[in-house]
Amino acid sequence: MSSTRPHIVPPNRWWDYVFITAGATIVLVNIIYTCYVWMLLPNTIPMHFSVSGQPNQWGGKGNVIPLPIISLLLYALFIVFRRFPWLMNYPVAVTPHNAIRLYSYARLLMAIMALESSAFLFALQLGIVRTALGKQHGLGSIYLILVVVISLLVLIVFLVAMISRSKRQD
Repeated sequence: MSSTRPHIVPPNRWWDYVFITAGATIVLVNIIYTCYVWMLLPNTIPMHFSVSGQPNQWGGKGNVIPLPIISLLLYALFIVFRRFPWLMNYPVAVTPHNAIRLYSYARLLMAIMALESSAFLFALQLGIVRTALGKQHGLGSIYLILVVVISLLVLIVFLVAMISRSKRQD
């Protein structure tokens, strides 16, 4: 299916740059923050949190290292996927007439998701470190709720925009 779609890459708009830059900044801050707090961390830190946000599994302080790496990899994947919008799935048929508009939405969605994943993983890292240092007691239940609600809300907004714009154009 994607081989019959136009292979074009819409230009970035200013808001694309805002989301891309913000996401990259958060990834960089996460890496720097992790290096900074490394020596301050106790040998045992929370590794896992229950649905209510309370730590329920503990491990060595080396467990803070994967989060900035995962954040960087996820960010990079979202940014690379932006380059190939014709490979993505769409809620409507992609035609030469609507390809630019749909591809622009998809590329913006990938930039926003790169920012979201960076922010969520940095917030998780902050929660782990602050809990390990005794400055807070777990993540709290709001963290999981925010991750799910914000992620779903963004996806729904983009799906509705793609479908409604497609119907208006037909």
